[in-house]
Amino acid sequence: MTLLELMLVLALLVVFGTMSMPAFRMALDNHRLRQGAELVRIEWNKARLKAMRTGQIQMFRYAVQSSSCQVMPYYSQQDWLEADAAHATGSGVAGANLPPPMATAGADQAMQGERALPEGVVFVQGEVEANQRSYDIQQQLQGGQPSGVPVLFYPDGTTSDARVVLTNQYERLFVVVSLRSLTGMTRVSNLLSSDELQQYPY
Repeated sequence: MTLLELMLVLALLVVFGTMSMPAFRMALDNHRLRQGAELVRIEWNKARLKAMRTGQIQMFRYAVQSSSCQVMPYYSQQDWLEADAAHATGSGVAGANLPPPMATAGADQAMQGERALPEGVVFVQGEVEANQRSYDIQQQLQGGQPSGVPVLFYPDGTTSDARVVLTNQYERLFVVVSLRSLTGMTRVSNLLSSDELQQYPY
């Protein structure tokens, strides 16, 4: 093989490699999008099981156009009052299962249990069907959630009726992760185009 033939082969390899890069990058982005949906599904299942095991309502929090999410327990005003009283008296009994009093708990809780979606994947939409229980909780939260009403998981195994939509950085394809309130069942869609997303059932 002459030097000219070797250079020609190398040039062809470079050309074919350059042509295949967009397809490879798209396949990688689609894989990450599926991974992101699977992460949300797993976090929802874990939150539901934790609520049933501990008897404590769990909240799934996220923000639109963000890649981070978090599951954390919900504490009512009565829980906080009892925790504050126990902290003030130093007994540590009534608030044994609670984080520090409300004034100092926000930063501590924000650092615990926060998960990140795969690179380039973000939450682009979210819907939670309101009911009396979720409305009462949201009123107590006073708008402290990054994205309106959080997805809630109750000790009796029921949940919010909810769905979130994930997309990749190019916003070409979408994945819908939906949750049914009575059964707590989670469903992950296939990769959807923008037209298919508009027609996808709740």
